[in-house]
Amino acid sequence: MAVSWWDVPVRHRVMGIFFDAMNEAGATSPPELPTGPPLFRFSNELELSQTLRSAGLGGVVVRAFSFSHRLNSPEELWNGILGGTVRTSIGIRRQPKLMQDRIRGAFERLVQTYRVDGGISVPVAFKIASGQRP
Repeated sequence: MAVSWWDVPVRHRVMGIFFDAMNEAGATSPPELPTGPPLFRFSNELELSQTLRSAGLGGVVVRAFSFSHRLNSPEELWNGILGGTVRTSIGIRRQPKLMQDRIRGAFERLVQTYRVDGGISVPVAFKIASGQRP
């Protein structure tokens, strides 16, 4: 069995930019967003490997991977995350209009770090853990 999980936001900037923008803007979770488990619980290699072991798997291995994701524009990243995630999208879209604008402004400023000719190049980091039934 193998599973993958995003790394922490400081390394997985595709999501980290959004969390940083929300924090910078002072956004809080909308009341209709149910509390869930910590988003980056399994970014911790020990937590991820222990979870597989607790499921009865042996020979557990966790490997970290990273690459840069190139996009044509910050707009492409913004639309992709808002259209392709649940919690982050709700966390932004269910804010009052003024707060959405503040988040977007912080995002636009933060994403400039990743500008390259012809677009942006944003770091992606994740882990893959695998194990076998004994």
